Order: sequence, then structure tokens, then C-alpha cells
Amino acid sequence: MATWTELEAQDEVELRKLAKEMDEFGAAETAAEAELHAKLKAAPAEAKAKIRERMAEQRAKNEAARKSLDDRIMAHINKWSAELDKVDAQVNAADEKTRADVEARRSALRAHLAEAQAKLDASLTAQLNHLKTSVDELEANAAAATASVRTKISAQVAALRKQVESTQQELQQLREARRESWNERKARVDRALADLKAGREKAAAEFHSH
Repeated sequence: MATWTELEAQDEVELRKLAKEMDEFGAAETAAEAELHAKLKAAPAEAKAKIRERMAEQRAKNEAARKSLDDRIMAHINKWSAELDKVDAQVNAADEKTRADVEARRSALRAHLAEAQAKLDASLTAQLNHLKTSVDELEANAAAATASVRTKISAQVAALRKQVESTQQELQQLREARRESWNERKARVDRALADLKAGREKAAAEFHSH
């Protein structure tokens, strides 16, 4: 059986590897989106629809890749949280000879858990920022539409902005959540992001159908 020191080293390697992948993915995602936005801006009107299709495909690909990374880091969060529950009990039962070692393991687990949650928070924040930007773009694109379309899109954008605000609040509550309520708060953020994405896609589809 691995010692606590060996387990801590394994945890550190896993966390560093996943953090590196998430950072690299974020940079690649930003660069790809910037390139497509630049092409869309410079393209003639007849080519814009095709570029929008590519942007939608790229967005779907990125969302799938991000979900895979998020699922992996969630697995670590759940594992370390469960281990912390066990170690908390061990600390209470430890004698003077073993208490220092058990407390050291608990401290290491808390640090790993906090860092993993921070990485997931960064991913959730990035998703929210992407959606917020896409709402801004929808509003800007609607400025050139007919008055009736502008009126309809303006109402949808106003509703989407309220969803952005409520999602930001859910994300802040997740940051402040205690360990025992963290998963429940994470599920609320996931639902809020999914609802915001669905609303944005519906508004965009209606706009491009005119």
C-alpha cells in the first residue's frame, strides 16, 4: 500500500498534468475563436453564413473538449473530497504519535482540492464569458436588422443578460460554498450555464432565420 507521502506525490503529478492541459486548451480555444471572428468580420456578406457554420462547429468541438477536461478534474475533486472526509475522522482518532502525519496529509489534500476547484472555477468562468460575448455579438449583429427584428432580439438579449447575471451569482455562491454543499452548488452552476446556452442558441437561430 502506498504511503501518504507517495499518495501526495501522485496527487501532485495528476494535478499538474491536468492544470497544464486546461491552460493549453484555454489558449488554443481563444486563438481559434479570434481567428474565426477576424475572418467573419472581413468576409463578404455571401461568405458569412459559411463562416458562422464553421464557428458553430468549432464551438461544439470546444465544448466537448472542455467538458471532458471538466469531468476529469471533477473526478479528482470528488476523490480528494472523499479522502478528506476519511482523514478528518482519522485526525480525531489519532494519538500523539500519528497525529502530525495525519494532519500533514489533511493539509496536502486541502491544498490539492482548493487548487482543483480553482481550475474548475476558471473553466466555468471562461464558459460564462464566452456566452456573454456571444450575447453581445448577437445584439451588435441585430443592429443592422429591420425594426421588428431588432425589437424582438432586444427583448431576448435583455432576458439573456438577466441569465448571465444570475449565472454569475450562482458561480460566486459556488466559490463561497463549504465542502459539504459544493457539489450541489456546482450542479446549480451547470444548470444555469446550460439554460443560458440554450437561450442564446434559440435567439441566434431566430435571428439568422430572418
